[in-house]
Amino acid sequence: MEFLSTLIDKINKQDNRCTAMPYYYVIKTEKWRVCKEGYGSGETRTVRVDFNSDPTVYLSKEEFVKEYIERESYELEAPEPLDEFERTDPQAVLVYEHERADYESSLSKLRVDAESAWEDLEEFEEEKFYEEENVFFTEEAFKEHVRVNGHNLGRRGEYYSYVKHAFRNDELMNLLKAISAVTGKELNYK
Repeated sequence: MEFLSTLIDKINKQDNRCTAMPYYYVIKTEKWRVCKEGYGSGETRTVRVDFNSDPTVYLSKEEFVKEYIERESYELEAPEPLDEFERTDPQAVLVYEHERADYESSLSKLRVDAESAWEDLEEFEEEKFYEEENVFFTEEAFKEHVRVNGHNLGRRGEYYSYVKHAFRNDELMNLLKAISAVTGKELNYK
């Protein structure tokens, strides 16, 4: 009962963002979806998709090349730097320089392979949209959810709260009226 009474108090005291009762908060997170070129509404971007393994979307050639080299160079080992004693040994220096040149050559080849593979990726247009992730009666509950779960709300954390009016939603309005009646707390219809 205390929870319901407190809920009515919170609803009555919070900013309704110029929205009539009944209203509720939602979390909207930024998402991207494939659209036919030229048909996206709003913000669009061009991406390339690697379907060779798990489909991965790349926003730039640099991003793809970096990940490609990291993925394909797992067997390559950079030669260990020479210690103070080894630097005085001409044979050790020669071996190190040879191993370092082989390593750099392998990385250069991987870069060329990555740039070639980039050209083979399929290109798509994506459009930005916002998806509603959750619903709350109070902004306080929204903020607590973000504190606990914010790391899951968006790939880069793009999310925001939005107040929506439950237009002609008698069920929600009657639920709020029932909570008000049970607690004896009047609900502001601001």
